[in-house]
Amino acid sequence: MWRTFFRAAGGVGRKWRQNFVSGRHQHPQTQEKTKKYRYGGQETQEELKVINLSTHVLSVSQLEVLKKGLTFAPSRNHDHFTLVKDLELFGRKLLLKKQYDKKPPSSDLSSPVEIQALKDLQSLLEEHEATSSKTMPLHLCRRSQLFPPLKLCPTIDIFIRLVKQDFEAMQVNHGPQNLTPAQRRAVNELRDLKDIVIKPADKGGNVVVWPAAMYEKEAFRQLNQKQCYQRLQYNPTARFKSELDTLLELGVLNHILPQKLREGLMVDHPITPTFYLLPKVHKDVNAPPGRPIVSGVGSLCEQLV
Repeated sequence: MWRTFFRAAGGVGRKWRQNFVSGRHQHPQTQEKTKKYRYGGQETQEELKVINLSTHVLSVSQLEVLKKGLTFAPSRNHDHFTLVKDLELFGRKLLLKKQYDKKPPSSDLSSPVEIQALKDLQSLLEEHEATSSKTMPLHLCRRSQLFPPLKLCPTIDIFIRLVKQDFEAMQVNHGPQNLTPAQRRAVNELRDLKDIVIKPADKGGNVVVWPAAMYEKEAFRQLNQKQCYQRLQYNPTARFKSELDTLLELGVLNHILPQKLREGLMVDHPITPTFYLLPKVHKDVNAPPGRPIVSGVGSLCEQLV
């Protein structure tokens, strides 16, 4: 039955299933990263360099892994849990589409004039929704957590059950691997090293292996600059969250902010921003200064920036 559903979808479902079976849904990166330069109107490529400032001697496999870049994604083996999760999310999209999709005007109306009037009202409603959606950025809209039960649509429920049965019975082809066994061991070895810090260079995109002691020394050197930083006796995140929630509530009460915008600006469980450094090897290769960066992902002011 579900094969008929895939054929009715114009082959999209069949391709979706083939990608799951072959493992291509994991999007492995199979090529090493290169930098592009342009000299005399011609573009050339240069392999990433690994600048090792530590006393640790990198093996050949470790160098090969680092030269792929810090955004390289190793391919993974078949994960049954991920397949089932993605299938459930796909079923959720189908249910939401069925439940909230705009239906065409009913043909039970008495005259063509009434049908045309209903079309005009629907077009005005769509125009109003398009105009109001522009007033609120999409990144401030909270994602819906609604998950309708599959029993609301027996057809989709049967489809999900049959695909799960096929998952249990199919022979999984893991697909090509983008790392050799030695390179995978090298990844684990680099992860377990506590005396080094691996960061991308501030400019150029090269990979820098920084001694942990040198990294911490540079970080404390910058944080001890009292004209730029001040040491706090406690974490003020909870106090700031209370103040921000009060301001947002006043904005809604005074009709300055819409309720949806208030919900988008609020962070239920904010975390402390992360301070880290990127080595400026273009200024000093042996003892590079660090470019300070504060990552506010998940912090209280993430949506306000």
